[in-house]
Amino acid sequence: MSVQLNELRLQVEKLEFDNKESVITVDILKEQNADARNELEELKCTITELKSSQKDPSAEDKEKKKQEKMALMMAQFDMARIMSSLIRSLRLTTLHIFLLIVARDLL
Repeated sequence: MSVQLNELRLQVEKLEFDNKESVITVDILKEQNADARNELEELKCTITELKSSQKDPSAEDKEKKKQEKMALMMAQFDMARIMSSLIRSLRLTTLHIFLLIVARDLL
């Protein structure tokens, strides 16, 4: 019984560590996302300035700008997907901790 309790305690500690690690990762990704958003805003301003300075952009320039916008949107999509995955992982870790605590309390 004592061995099982110690094992459960170790599992709880490991899950708590994993949870803290996930929180740190989420915070880092949030910072990176904020930086990417700031860069995106700067690029949007640059695009707006370039549009206003050009009177008749060629089809090649339009295609290049379209590709730049697509690249930015894809970068945002990847960040959102990573954040979603990490949040899901954090929720699962929290659930595991909760279940281990409940199991420990039952013993």
